[in-house]
Amino acid sequence: MTTKMAAPMIKCQMCCNEIKNRDYRSLTSNTAFERWGELYNELNIHPTGFSCKMCTNKMNRASNLAAEFEEKVQKLVTERNTHISNLRDMPGVQAMVKPVTPPRSSKFCLQSK
Repeated sequence: MTTKMAAPMIKCQMCCNEIKNRDYRSLTSNTAFERWGELYNELNIHPTGFSCKMCTNKMNRASNLAAEFEEKVQKLVTERNTHISNLRDMPGVQAMVKPVTPPRSSKFCLQSK
């Protein structure tokens, strides 16, 4: 009589659920550190083992949202600078700009003794 040995159980290091089939990713591979390194730092974790498909999807989404956020912020800053530049070029705004004048006497300057 032959007995089958049970395959070792793999648990997700993130949610601690059992991983079935081959739906898992290594948390310690070079690719994982390239993709999720910033996320690891933000979570303040040192990953070991594997993550399940659901946790992998969550980490991918969190990383993608961070990249999208940076991209949108950059677009908004560019748009704001364009509007400010357009406002500065308007004749009424240019007429309201106060000219910078130097101090009339040197007594306002700090002197070191």
